[in-house]
Amino acid sequence: MIIYSPSVQNVLDRLYVSAVTMGKQPIEYNHCLKSIHAAESGVIRTVAQKPLSWARAGLFVAKAGRYWFGYVIQNNVVIIDEVFDCVRNTIIDESIVRKKIVLTESDLKMMVKNCVRKVLSESEQRYNVGKIGKWNRIPSNGYEFHKIPGKGTCVGIMMYVDSTSEMEIPPTYCLFRRGDNGKYFYATIVASPKDGPKATKFSIVPLKELPEEIYKDLRNLSLQA
Repeated sequence: MIIYSPSVQNVLDRLYVSAVTMGKQPIEYNHCLKSIHAAESGVIRTVAQKPLSWARAGLFVAKAGRYWFGYVIQNNVVIIDEVFDCVRNTIIDESIVRKKIVLTESDLKMMVKNCVRKVLSESEQRYNVGKIGKWNRIPSNGYEFHKIPGKGTCVGIMMYVDSTSEMEIPPTYCLFRRGDNGKYFYATIVASPKDGPKATKFSIVPLKELPEEIYKDLRNLSLQA
């Protein structure tokens, strides 16, 4: 178990937020966590030689680049009390880092956007996401079942998402297979205000109303008869 002092937690929060709001990976933050968790394992512990106050107190130290974390062990619990910046040669105390982190709406949107991009990128690698024109082509895992009014229980086959849209609900088309008769059909995702301010539902789309790229992709799918 690891317990952080408020000032240590503030340092870690600042490292994470600073990286993410700039659209970067929180590498420095992750490096710090890795060193801290290594201290928890207790395989090798290093007694601090500097700063002098740590050496006098007999603190252990976990080093992560420029940031050193001074800690003690009490009842098998790692208590991290201070952070030392070896570049500035000073202990980072609350007067420096204990300040309210204010995120503007644009900062928050940027964080969300970067997180979504990361998730989509990982999904593309994991699920072999392709692209046709402006549409991200996302295959189903074969276990995505939906109850759709008038169609019964259906299994998702393919989803197409407009990669260029800035809308809260981007244009999205889904190919389904009915469970009762095995027939295929397309539906789009639309807002459903009566079910809630952010609720959505499937709306059936005739073949003739499909975007041309999606309609043509039907020939590339190996569908069961």
